[in-house]
Amino acid sequence: MYEKKEALLQRYYQLTSKLVNEMTENGVGIIQAALNERQACILEINQMDQGAGQILLNSAIEKQLLRIHPLEAELKRMLERVQQKVLANLHALKKEKTIKQYGESTYGSSGLFYDKRK
Repeated sequence: MYEKKEALLQRYYQLTSKLVNEMTENGVGIIQAALNERQACILEINQMDQGAGQILLNSAIEKQLLRIHPLEAELKRMLERVQQKVLANLHALKKEKTIKQYGESTYGSSGLFYDKRK
């Protein structure tokens, strides 16, 4: 059972490393797939721990967890940066669509004149 958990943690480490590398290279194509695979690994590890009634931990597993922790922090920082960029882009698009004329806000595409009187 410990060997299976070690193998799952190794797979988790590989997926996390792959995500960090892809985000560094701006390859967003496989990010969602790798995140889904990582989530599946997490669920399987949690099921193993629940099935055993305790958290399975030995020195090899502890070493893997210590190796995973810095990568996980790096990935979290990168994902937050990407999230901020996306939110900024959404805000800019929303701001661009809002046209203020005659003292009230209306929505329309940029470059379109809105005549309130007609």
